[in-house]
Parts: sequence; C-alpha cells; structure tokens
Amino acid sequence: MSTWKCRFDVIPQSKQSTRFSAKNGRVMSFTPAKKVCYQNQLAALACSVRPETPFTGPVGLQAKFWWPYPASWSKKKRFIRPKLSRPDLDNLLKPLKDALSGIVYVDDSQIVTYKLCGKWYGETAGIDVQVFEMDGVA
Repeated sequence: MSTWKCRFDVIPQSKQSTRFSAKNGRVMSFTPAKKVCYQNQLAALACSVRPETPFTGPVGLQAKFWWPYPASWSKKKRFIRPKLSRPDLDNLLKPLKDALSGIVYVDDSQIVTYKLCGKWYGETAGIDVQVFEMDGVA
C-alpha cells in the first residue's frame, strides 16, 4: 500500500462560500480571493513533495489541523486538546482536497474513506496530511 505524507506549515482556513453580487441588474458569482490564494498555497506546497505519479485508484485521507495555543492559556493548560470552536471540520477538508486534486490523486472523488481527521490545539499551526491507497478496493 503506497502512502503520501506531508506537513503544511500554514494556519488552517475553511472553505469560503461562493459570493454573489448584482451589477447592472445582473447577478454574478465569484470566489473570494482569500480562498483562492489559500488553496493555491496548499497546492504549491504539495507540488514540492508530490508523488512521482498521482494515485489513480481509491484512496483514503487522514488530516489533522493544528492551531497554536491562545496566548491567554497558562502553561498548565497547554497540552494537546481538541479545538471545539469554528471552523467546521468538513469546511476545512474541502480546500485541502481541492488543492491535492491533480497532484496527489487524479480527482477528489477517489477519496473513499477518512481516517482520524480532527482539529487540535498544539505547539505550532499546520496541517498534517496522509493519503493512502486502498488495497483490495476496486
């Protein structure tokens, strides 16, 4: 079973919804620049450690999203603990999956399972990602 692992040293961001605006009586949709920039940053980081060829079969995804401890927390309170506030985990996964598409796997529709995905407080911000081939799944 082949596996691809990577650590992105970025502050995790959630997917932002497509925005709509009216101009001259016409409704137009656009993707916020902040979302596009973040997704491109993840894709560029993934390209630097990309596998030789993208996975073509079914894959699984493991992702751990890390935020630094709030400055107000005392040293006693600083141990690895889950982040219970926003953003939602599913909205964190969307830009990550889109960024890895075409680089680590051909299309994000290949993801058939998630394993140990979570949001945590830790020493440093970042995203730990692992993509693994699913053996015996056709």
